[in-house]
Amino acid sequence: MSMLRVFFYLMILLGQVQAQVPQTDSLLQVVQKMPEDTSKVLKLNEIATMVMGINPKQGYEIAVEALKLAEKLDYVKGKGLSYKTLGNTQYMQGSLKEAITYYEQGLQEYFSIDNIDGVASCENNIGLVYNDMGDYEKAMKFHLKTLKLREEMKDEKGIAKSLLNIGNVYLNQENLEEALKYYEKSAQICEKINLLVDLANNYNNMGNIYKRQKKNEKAIEVFEKAARIFEKIVNLRGLVIVELNLGDVYLDAQDFNKALKSYDKVLPIAEKMNDKILLGLLYASKGNAQARLQRFGEAYDNLKKGLELLQETDARNEISKVYDGIVLYYELQGNYKEALYYHKRLKSLKDSLFTESQAKAIAKMREMYESDKKEAENELLRKENALKDSENERKNIFLLASVVVLVLLGALAIILHRNNQEKQRTNQLLKQQAEELAAANEDISHKNVILEQQKEEILAQRDAIEEQNKLLSFKNEQIQASIRAAQLIQKTILPYPARIQMLLREFFIFYQPKDIVSGDFYWIDKEANYRIIAAIDCTGHGVSGAMMTMLAYSILDRIVHVYKIISPADILEKMHEEVKYALAQDETGNRDGMDVALVSLDEQNQIIFAGAKRPLVVFNSISKEIIEFKGQRRSIGGEQNENIHFENHNLTLPADSMLYLFSDGYTDQNDLNRKKFSEEKLKKLFEKIASMPCSQQEKVIAEIIGKYMEGTEQRDDMMIVGIKHLGKRNENFKCKHFLLFKSELTCKPATY
Repeated sequence: MSMLRVFFYLMILLGQVQAQVPQTDSLLQVVQKMPEDTSKVLKLNEIATMVMGINPKQGYEIAVEALKLAEKLDYVKGKGLSYKTLGNTQYMQGSLKEAITYYEQGLQEYFSIDNIDGVASCENNIGLVYNDMGDYEKAMKFHLKTLKLREEMKDEKGIAKSLLNIGNVYLNQENLEEALKYYEKSAQICEKINLLVDLANNYNNMGNIYKRQKKNEKAIEVFEKAARIFEKIVNLRGLVIVELNLGDVYLDAQDFNKALKSYDKVLPIAEKMNDKILLGLLYASKGNAQARLQRFGEAYDNLKKGLELLQETDARNEISKVYDGIVLYYELQGNYKEALYYHKRLKSLKDSLFTESQAKAIAKMREMYESDKKEAENELLRKENALKDSENERKNIFLLASVVVLVLLGALAIILHRNNQEKQRTNQLLKQQAEELAAANEDISHKNVILEQQKEEILAQRDAIEEQNKLLSFKNEQIQASIRAAQLIQKTILPYPARIQMLLREFFIFYQPKDIVSGDFYWIDKEANYRIIAAIDCTGHGVSGAMMTMLAYSILDRIVHVYKIISPADILEKMHEEVKYALAQDETGNRDGMDVALVSLDEQNQIIFAGAKRPLVVFNSISKEIIEFKGQRRSIGGEQNENIHFENHNLTLPADSMLYLFSDGYTDQNDLNRKKFSEEKLKKLFEKIASMPCSQQEKVIAEIIGKYMEGTEQRDDMMIVGIKHLGKRNENFKCKHFLLFKSELTCKPATY
C-alpha cells in the first residue's frame, strides 16, 4: 500500500471515528431547539443515518426519538422512514430478525399512503436480510418485486441497486454466470449515472466471482478498483469488505502472511463500526490463515470468536464459511473425529441454505418476471399499431373528401357551361377559383403536418432538457454531500477553542473559507514547555486546498510531537523535506506546497518566529508601534532555492502587546473597483484595534472586510490569528541578534 493510501486510512480513523461524537452531539443540540414538526422528524432520521455506520446503537436511539415524534404528529411518511432507519441500524449490528420486523412495519406505513418509493425501498432491504439469512427464495421474490416497481418509476438508480442485489442472490447459490451477468448490467447503469457506491459494490462482487473461478489476478484488479472508489467517497464499510475479500484471495493463493496483513489492517475499523457480521468473518478468516501457518492456538481463538459473533446474527450463509475453516483447522492437526463432526454440521447447513426446490422456485419467479415484462412490451406495441391505423384512416377520409369536392365542382362547371353559353367567362372564373381553393387546402394540410412534427420535436427536446436538469441536480447534490463530509473531517483537525484558551488565554481567530472547505488552517499545540502557533496557507482553495491542509496537519503534528522539534526555523526546514517526500515531487514534478508563519512561546513568554513567505506583525503596547518581521522568500514544498535557509527571529515584547499571523486572502480581497485591500491597510487596521479586547478585534476585522467586499465575490480563503502577549512589562522592545530601525517596519540582520 502506498504512503498516501496509508495516510488516507489514518485520516479516516482520526477524522471520522474520533470526531463523530462531538459533531453528532453538536447537530443534536441544534435539532433539539427545532419546533416539533415534520422537519424535525426528517432531520433526526438524517442524523441517525449519518452516525449508524460508526455507532449503530446511537443511530438506533436517535431513530427511536424520530419515531416517537412522528407518531405524536401522526406523520405517516415519517413513521415509515423511522421504521426503515431502525431496520438499518439493526442490520448494521447483524440483528437480522429485528431488522425484518422494522422493515415490515415501515412497509405497512408506506402502503397505507401509496408511497411507491418507500414501498420499493423497504422491500429491497427485506430482500437483503433474507439473502444474509440464506433464504434465497424469499430474497429473490422481494428483489424481483422491487425491480419491477423501479422500472415502472423509471428510477435508474433503483434499477441498478436491484440488479446488484439479484446478482448477490445468484452468487450465494454458486450460479456465477448469472450473477456476473446482473453485476455487469448494474455496473453499466452506475457508470452512466455516476452512482459510485454501487459501482464499487459491483466491482467488489465481480471480484468474488473471479476469486471463486480461481482467476486471482483479475479478482485483485477489480477489488483494487472498488477500494479506490470507497476511498474516494469515504465509505468505511466498503473498505472493510474489500480488504476482507482481498485477504481471502491471498488465502486461496497460499500467501498467508499477506492475507493476515489485509485482515489486521481493517479489524480496528470494523470494531469501531460494531458490525458483528463483518467482525465475525474477519476473525474467522484470520483464524483460517493462522491455522495454515501452524499457529493453532491463535487460530482456535479467532475461529471461535468469529463463530460466536455470527451465531448471534443468524447469518447462516456466513456461518457455513466458518464451519469450513474449522474443518480445515482440525484436519491440519490430524483430529479427524472433530473435523468429521464439523463437516457434517457444514453439510447440514448448506443443504438447508440451498435446495433444488428453491432453485426451481427462483427460476420460475424469473420466468414470470420476464413474461410480464414481455407482455407489457407487446401491449405497448399493439397500442402503437392501433394509433397508426387510426391516423391512416383519418388521412384516407380527408383524401376522399378532397376528391369528392373536386368532382362536384367540375360537374357544376360543365352544367353551367352547357346551360348558358353567355356565362362561359363567369363559369371559367369559378372553375379557376375552385382549383385555387383546392390548392390552398392542400397547402394548409401540408403545413399542419409540419407544425405537428415541430410540436413533437419541441416536446421531446423539453423532456430531454428536464431529464438533464434532474441528472445535473443529482450530481450536484452528490458533490455537495462529499464536500460537506470533507468539511466535517477538516474541522476535526482545528484545535478546539477550549484547548486554545488553555494555551494562550487571550486571543482571537478570524477564519472565513472561500468555499465550504478551506486551503488555510491554524495549528496550536504544546510540546514540552513550548507553545507552537502556526498560520498555514496551502496551495489553492476548496477541495484541493483542503487535501493539502490534511497533509500539512499530519506532517506538522509528527514533526512537533514525534520528532520533538520545537525551533520554528528547524520545523519549517523539516516540513519542506516531508512535503516533498509525501508528494514525491522530485519524481512527479508536482509543485504544490504552502506558506507558513510560525511562532513559539516558552514559559517566560520569550518569542521566536520563523516564516516561509508569511510575516509576523506585532504591536508594541509601550511605543504604540506596528512592526513587521518578514519570513524568508521561500515556500514549503515545490522547487525552491535550497541555498536560502529559514532563520529564527528572537524578540521580547512588553505585556499586552499583540502578535498577528495571517494568510494573504484578506489583503488580496478586491472591492467593486478591483482594488486590493493591501497589507499596508491591514497593518494600519491592526494599529487601530490592537488596544481593544481580542473578541472586539475579531468583530471589527470581520465588519471591515465585509463592507470592503460588498457586491463582489470572495477571492480566497481568509485567516487572521491574533494573540495578546502576557510577558513582563518592559519599556524597551528588543530583537536578539537584530537591530530595530523605527523608521522602517521590518527587523534587519545586524552588521558586525
